Amino acid sequence: MLLSAAMSLDGYIDDASPERLVLSDEADLDRVDELRAGSDAIMVGAGTIRRDNPRLLVRSPERRQRRIAAGLAASPRRVTVTSSGDLDPAARFFTATSETGADEPPLVYAGSTGFPDCRERLSAVATVIPVPALKADLSWVLTDLAGRGAGRLMVEGGTSVLGQFLAAGLADELLLAVAPFVVADPAAPRLAVAPAAGSRMRLAEVSRAGDMAVLRYLAWAPLSARPALSARTMVNEGAGTVQDGGMSDTKAAAPGGMQAAIERSGYYPGLVYDAVSSSVGAESVISYVVVHDAHFDPAMEVRRHVTVMALTPTRLVYSHTDEYPAEESDPASRPQAETSTEAVRHSRISSVALTRVIPDPASYVPGVTTPSEVVLTIGWNVLSHIEIEPAHCGDDACEADHGFTGTVTADDLTVRVSEAADGPEAVEQVVSFARALTEATSRP
Repeated sequence: MLLSAAMSLDGYIDDASPERLVLSDEADLDRVDELRAGSDAIMVGAGTIRRDNPRLLVRSPERRQRRIAAGLAASPRRVTVTSSGDLDPAARFFTATSETGADEPPLVYAGSTGFPDCRERLSAVATVIPVPALKADLSWVLTDLAGRGAGRLMVEGGTSVLGQFLAAGLADELLLAVAPFVVADPAAPRLAVAPAAGSRMRLAEVSRAGDMAVLRYLAWAPLSARPALSARTMVNEGAGTVQDGGMSDTKAAAPGGMQAAIERSGYYPGLVYDAVSSSVGAESVISYVVVHDAHFDPAMEVRRHVTVMALTPTRLVYSHTDEYPAEESDPASRPQAETSTEAVRHSRISSVALTRVIPDPASYVPGVTTPSEVVLTIGWNVLSHIEIEPAHCGDDACEADHGFTGTVTADDLTVRVSEAADGPEAVEQVVSFARALTEATSRP
């Protein structure tokens, strides 16, 4: 669950004037639009609807087309919470539609006291859901949203809703953009949060969007009881992203970092991240892929493993972790995990091959149609296997010893993802990583 907010240098998220203060520049607005396009639902508080009258649509036509091609609505579903139910059905939150007109009706979660009036006023323009509490219970709302297929929720405001999520420790992630000016108005609203157990977060990444610094905070530990994005494959690509406190220029901050992707895989995240970050060292991470998979061994036992590839300005860092169960015949035996990492300079990578499987190629639309499956193969000629056989001269009657002949074949690294198993976003993400790696290895 992602919180997104912008504030001034002195911590204000608006000024005291009747007009809304726009804190973000164009680069930051584009960053937020990318976040929206990658979400299942967008939430704002009822006060934000009354004050700012937002549309909450994906602005970029290309991003809308990507969502449609993936079988999604052009924009994520709009969600709000209200205690009083005092909302205008003519607000753009309820009436705005994408060009395709394929948006789902907004969801309104109303507290028990405001539900009857809210249903009467808004039932023609939204789905109104009663919350079994005097005020809208956010944890109950998250559970209900997860049941409706909203695996990734983005909360954009306002002050009250953001503060409640943070104070309750319900946020997986906070992206806070800092504008390069001060408001200096004591009457203006701030992002004020009452202290609460478990609400402290840790700084995972700092990036830049235009003239704004974007701070990315993560919860200290994944909360399994909280609805969250569950994906086997995650990737991030940009002009330069620094993990855990560094800062560099980037075209736009992506919705997730490498550490968050490893944590979401749920596969010994501390062990895997420690191995990868040790190899990355002080370098920035330009792009990465995390693939968590499982298979059956000969005894028909499930074996899990995870592969991480991180692209830095000079190297490809590859890490693979396998698990081994305890030996049933040995009471003292304990489960084990084995992690191996390798760092390869760009100049040593000999090939980057990407195989794409395109369904119904006659209807292929460039830039819109996505592959149903991709196979990424990377070679750097370190490990090879040799197949040999007796040599012969071609004369079937010859009995001389001609020695042996054979072939040497490189053992390349191969990653396969499919739309059916991993989802269309995972396929697109691996394609993006392949593009970034190809570009990096093409430089002299």
